[in-house]
Amino acid sequence: MIRTSVIIPCRNLEEADRCAEKCLNMTYDNLEVIVLPDRLDNFIWWENNLKTVPTGKVLPSHKRDIGVDNATGDIIAFIDADAYPEKNWLTRAVQILVEQGHRLGGVCGPGIIPPGSKFKEFAADEVLKMFPYNYRVTGQFERLVDDYPTFNLILWKKYIDRVGGFNCDYLTGEDTLLCKKITHGLKKPILYTPSVIVYHDRRPLFWPFLKQIATYGKHRGYFFKMYPETSRKLVYALPSIGVICLLSLLAYWAWCWLS
Repeated sequence: MIRTSVIIPCRNLEEADRCAEKCLNMTYDNLEVIVLPDRLDNFIWWENNLKTVPTGKVLPSHKRDIGVDNATGDIIAFIDADAYPEKNWLTRAVQILVEQGHRLGGVCGPGIIPPGSKFKEFAADEVLKMFPYNYRVTGQFERLVDDYPTFNLILWKKYIDRVGGFNCDYLTGEDTLLCKKITHGLKKPILYTPSVIVYHDRRPLFWPFLKQIATYGKHRGYFFKMYPETSRKLVYALPSIGVICLLSLLAYWAWCWLS
């Protein structure tokens, strides 16, 4: 069984508690879980299969690079602190990578809304399902992708090392750049499969959800210009278009109210 390192960036240990616990209780045994909070008295804490590495207050991309640098696994599994894996998450992912014999750069899968979520979170999930990239939040047919978020992204470590990791200062979208370097630079595709499942919290409607979409839209506009290989797609322009429409609607409402 190939050793695998799970990378969980977070602001504090409490934020990553559920995710780390679920990772340690998976059916996959040969793993380490690396949690990357801002602070922990400036020392690395290691117990059983859990390693905690304080990073200081840095961007998520930097935390993930630090996690990769501290990883001992041949495979790196990225997951967000507000997500948690299905019990066979790594078993299925590693099996696919081994069967493909390094022809793939990695695998990825859907982030499904957790059971027991609140009404406003389910409402946000329904909105996400209306977007063209809804395969990311629902289990759909297998396909090769060249861009995927790090809430559920499993890659060979040697390919991450070969392209220099994330090595960027983007608040969001750092995963876009890493995937581009692996799929277009190294010519190693990433396979999306519905069998590699994590459960991922949704931001509730309305304001928290819209704020998140606006942040993605801001960075997607930059990537749309700079990285046409993977980001110059209509689907990635939709968040920016949505923000523009929302601001236009608010401006029109304010003009009508003041008139």
